[in-house]
Amino acid sequence: DGWPIKQCPYRYSPAEKKFLEEEIKAIQLRGFLGLVSYYWQFISGFTNIAGSLNALLKKNVNYHWTTRQQEVFEELKSKLVTASILAYPNFEKLFILFMDASDIALGAILSQLDTEDKE
Repeated sequence: DGWPIKQCPYRYSPAEKKFLEEEIKAIQLRGFLGLVSYYWQFISGFTNIAGSLNALLKKNVNYHWTTRQQEVFEELKSKLVTASILAYPNFEKLFILFMDASDIALGAILSQLDTEDKE
């Protein structure tokens, strides 16, 4: 049932492994930015804040995660869970569930319409 690892003739080269690790990180970043972009109107200065993360996803740009990108990532995460976005559910109203999935991640948003029919 399968080959023992030491007998397997196939291995990633260091360059292939690095590419795959970077690609996974880029896919994860793209998913995260998709999530926070959905709530951009609640995040003051969103475009300016997310700019350095969006720049990493441009074509022909070397994907290099720095402390600056980590700080921006943490700032966006923090802003995403602030009180201005979150609200208590009304169990008398219908819930709206948005889901997105890939081979490596799953994201979901649970929301409701307010009195002005806004999510």
